[in-house]
Amino acid sequence: MTSRTSSLVLRSLKGRLYGTSAAATSDSSAQLTKQSPRVTKLDNGLTVASLENYSPISQVALIVNAGSRFESYTNAGVTHFLRSATNLSTLNWLDTSLVRAVEECGGNLGCTGTREYMIYSAETLRNQLFESNAAEILRDVAINPLYDAWQVENGTVQQQMVIDIANMIGNPEIRLMEMIHEAAYRDTLGRSLYSPFYHVNKFQPDQLKGFHSKMFTNDRMALVGLGVDHDQLVEEGKAYVQGPNRGGSTVQTDKAVYHGDNLRLPSDEPMTHVAIVTEGPSLSSKDLYAVGVLQMIMGTGPHIKYSENTTVNRLGKGVGEAIKNNPFAASCINANYTDSGIFGFYLCAQAKDMGQGIKAAMNAFANVSKNGVTDEDVVRGKNQLMAAIGMNMEDSSNVLLDLAEQAISSNKITTSAEVLKMIDAVQTSDVTSVAKKVIGGKPSMAAIGDLQTVPYLDELKK
Repeated sequence: MTSRTSSLVLRSLKGRLYGTSAAATSDSSAQLTKQSPRVTKLDNGLTVASLENYSPISQVALIVNAGSRFESYTNAGVTHFLRSATNLSTLNWLDTSLVRAVEECGGNLGCTGTREYMIYSAETLRNQLFESNAAEILRDVAINPLYDAWQVENGTVQQQMVIDIANMIGNPEIRLMEMIHEAAYRDTLGRSLYSPFYHVNKFQPDQLKGFHSKMFTNDRMALVGLGVDHDQLVEEGKAYVQGPNRGGSTVQTDKAVYHGDNLRLPSDEPMTHVAIVTEGPSLSSKDLYAVGVLQMIMGTGPHIKYSENTTVNRLGKGVGEAIKNNPFAASCINANYTDSGIFGFYLCAQAKDMGQGIKAAMNAFANVSKNGVTDEDVVRGKNQLMAAIGMNMEDSSNVLLDLAEQAISSNKITTSAEVLKMIDAVQTSDVTSVAKKVIGGKPSMAAIGDLQTVPYLDELKK
């Protein structure tokens, strides 16, 4: 069974949204029966999963094992192009007809991407998902794009890509996360979610079709729904027919190899941004929940508005004492993937304070590695992690994403009760053990801004 932890929450959580009672009759209320997740493996190779939450809004997603880690040097950015091209013509829909049909049923259609997956999603009023063309459009957009030359080359998609890249460059936190992944892995998980600027105008129809036909096969996809009837979703899944160019997958997933590099980007940013990580546990690791608790102990930023959170937050307390009353932000990084992960910290401070801030942050981690954590730390960390999970899963989009990621990677959906039970079972010795393991690993480093006081990677190892 695969379970998953992400920055603040466990992605393995099969979150649930609570359905309300049916509208009251004159003298009683009908109670809605709580449903469990359902999973069906179809003969065509597609996995179908759903959770009935009685919402008036139905959400459906097709998740494809085709994230940026599967790109190469020559087609770097192809997944960025694909997720920006959801409004182009398909085998059965012209672009204008597609947009009009989505609007007529009051729906939303979009595509997002991670380093491992692409997720096409649609949401509509409950009675419109199958009665209108919403489910059909989602299917056609995902598996039957035409990528006609005139649409690929007219600049519409490229304009959106340039906007995405500009937004990323203008947000040092996002840019730093791209850099730290590249520093840690070089390729595979180091491939950026954003296209290199020099590739934006170079994608050709044959290149797009080649990547799509290779990656978008039924055995690499899962169709998931939230607030839908499972049997209806299964029938929709049967329509995902393997065409002549969509046979069984022959894609080999290259294992992510952690390297530990140093990337520096000098700039005139008013604040300096630094991330330092080591290799963390993968999604299938027995240390997954313990490292999630450790992340909370080290600190993920203030939990009270306007609070500095430097009382019990190990990371914030250490940095705060080092740079006194000057402004800073510090947070523990914990990102987990199918075959690897990264664990460390992000620090933002004035350039003159960054050297001392990094030293203090490194000392905070070293202290935990050397001396371990207390029972009180672990109780607080577990409570914070469980609360973060519950709050995260109040958003139905997160529930759908979690359902999708579990469906494509496992034959079983882990329920919230199971996840909370596993978190509660974490012992102080488990957290101390994983702290020694991950904190003592080979570091990777990325930095943006005025880097005068930022040490180089080899200096950190002294």
